Amino acid sequence: MKEKFVFVVNPKAGKNNSAVSFISKIKAAIKAYELDGEIYITRCGGDAKEFVKSCCENLDRPTRFYACGGDGTINEVINGAVGTPLATVGILPLGSGNDYIKSFGDVDFLDLDAQINGAPLTVDLIKVNDRYVANMCNIGFDASVAHNFVKFKSAPGVSGKMAYTISVFYTLMSKLARPMHIILDDETEIYDEMLLCSISKGIYCGGQYKTAPRADLTDGFMDVCPIKKLTRLQFINFIGAYKEGRHFDEPAMQKYVAYHKCKKAVIKGASHLPVCFDGDTAFLDGTVTFELCEKALGIIIPAKATEAEKEIKKEAAEIF
Repeated sequence: MKEKFVFVVNPKAGKNNSAVSFISKIKAAIKAYELDGEIYITRCGGDAKEFVKSCCENLDRPTRFYACGGDGTINEVINGAVGTPLATVGILPLGSGNDYIKSFGDVDFLDLDAQINGAPLTVDLIKVNDRYVANMCNIGFDASVAHNFVKFKSAPGVSGKMAYTISVFYTLMSKLARPMHIILDDETEIYDEMLLCSISKGIYCGGQYKTAPRADLTDGFMDVCPIKKLTRLQFINFIGAYKEGRHFDEPAMQKYVAYHKCKKAVIKGASHLPVCFDGDTAFLDGTVTFELCEKALGIIIPAKATEAEKEIKKEAAEIF
């Protein structure tokens, strides 16, 4: 039976209606390839998850659900599709940060031809209570930055990366550290005043920060990076290395920064601790468990174009 293509579009993703303006390209691709395809435009937060979940209840053939939006849209689509053998997830990165796709390397996710001719790669996910995370859980300072990010991302002339940078320095004015009690794989125990802790499958957050440089989407481990309390001056000296993924290599930071690979992480006794799940902000209270879900879902990887195909597309773009 013919594979089905479902494009789930978040109309609020990105700036200047970038997701909405892409719909005409999707329609053209459906027509050109004679796909059994449909477009669904989400109505509110959480709608993408519920729509995909509802579709998955009665799947009778392989179906690709394309998340057309930012990392939050990807998270919703993944949470709707996970656990359904016939479902895979494609990504059209039309949001502000688009962090998750950066971990796949040099792949053009906006090339619809390559998307349609792509194939699934089975990746790991992180399960937090009853939800799944594809890219990263940020706890503490990073999460506070994400909470404050919404204040700046819609400002005229401010890009997603710029808004995140502004939010970093805005958040610096508030309390920098919180007590965290972390247990890894029921063995390693960490208890200290922490600036932040990331629990990752992907490498990047904030559009440009290489938070977990050793992370691998398919290696069967979560990457946990707790960073102890820093003074504001230490933080300013540290932020460049953190952005470039060198924070584990800086001698001056060795006593503050740790890096672990594990399959389970538990945060105990959390009290209104800010957290960000793939761009979605919340707070943690009580005991929260993060578990690796190995080979949990297929992500469509766009087919790589040959040099000849690249040249043809380049010439066509110049003509039209």
